Amino acid sequence: MRYKHVYALTSSEVLQLISSCRGFEEKFTILTLVDTGLRLQEFCNLRQEDILWQQNRILIREGKGNKTRYAELHGDRLRKVLETYFSLYTSVLEGTSKQMSMESCLRTVRRWVVGIASRSGLTKPVRPHTLRHTYATTFLIQKRGSIYELKRFLGHSSIMTTERYLHVIEEQGLREAEDARR
Repeated sequence: MRYKHVYALTSSEVLQLISSCRGFEEKFTILTLVDTGLRLQEFCNLRQEDILWQQNRILIREGKGNKTRYAELHGDRLRKVLETYFSLYTSVLEGTSKQMSMESCLRTVRRWVVGIASRSGLTKPVRPHTLRHTYATTFLIQKRGSIYELKRFLGHSSIMTTERYLHVIEEQGLREAEDARR
């Protein structure tokens, strides 16, 4: 089976994206997607009670295939943005500009991510799933996580699905090294 090319953003591109956010909701969306690897629908399903603060995990209900799993909750920037957001709202659907349906949330978040990427000046295609790929490559490169841990965090049924991210690692590592030299 042939897959489309997997795009992932470098650390500097992620910062460029974050700095192009116009408001808190956009920043919350970008940081949550890039720091958790959630699928778009999983993000829109996120509720306050799914954040397991003491366990540093996020409960993902009704993931792909209607599976339940956990995502990592790590890092101060993610924790701060989640704490702020969920002090105001009880769910993503409640807080995205106005209370909305799942379809409306999916459309809105797609539009935000594409718009933020356009404002940031990034030339590669950036969609919500690009941020999932970015999480995966960051997990493997910077955190030196195992592909088996990543499979579990992403909710993949097969390790072969997760292995699609491996070819990006060399490419991403070279870009990260190039960025560090600048």
